[in-house]
Amino acid sequence: LLPTKDDFFSKMDEVMGELKTIREEHALQGNTVSDHSDQLERQTEEIKDLQHHTSHPPGSPVVV
Repeated sequence: LLPTKDDFFSKMDEVMGELKTIREEHALQGNTVSDHSDQLERQTEEIKDLQHHTSHPPGSPVVV
């Protein structure tokens, strides 16, 4: 048996609501990843600057 129009549209509303939620979550996660990438880049540059100013080449042991 085929569903009635009401049954069909009710199910489509449910599916579209779920799709909207998934897309919103996906967008939020994408922004979070982008923010983390930016933060990692900044921190990498800060480390390079610190290494340059302290005359420690990358990978060299630091004696305290």
